[in-house]
Amino acid sequence: MAKTNFTKVEEALNEGLRKMNVGKLLDQTEDKKAATREEPTAKKLTQDQHSLVTKLQIDMKYLKKAAQDFYEKLKINKSELKRMLQDPSELSLQDWDKLKKYKEQIDAFRKESETSESNDKAIELERRKHVNKRFNINNDWLPLK
Repeated sequence: MAKTNFTKVEEALNEGLRKMNVGKLLDQTEDKKAATREEPTAKKLTQDQHSLVTKLQIDMKYLKKAAQDFYEKLKINKSELKRMLQDPSELSLQDWDKLKKYKEQIDAFRKESETSESNDKAIELERRKHVNKRFNINNDWLPLK
């Protein structure tokens, strides 16, 4: 008796079973989506608002390390600023204006502190150079002794 080749039938059966499994999985995910779907009660932030909040958070982390007393120097209420950054979707237009003003103040303070630090570093480097300064000698190399 001749051998019968069932590979095409087996492939078709496997394909049908795979399609059935995919359909079941899709139904399960639709059920889970429907169960976890929430009502959109909270306002969505615009791109500008989101970037403002993230930039302020980054600046706060930087300034916390650089200058601990920057809140007093800029006359910013620390608790109010933290409250605004915790839940930005609940903010009013006045609060957004305050945040923009705070951001401008922080940027100005940061720019001022960076320039003064860089000037101090440059002065210190020049002072160190002039301690060992020799006349009529190229600064790039020292001659062999």
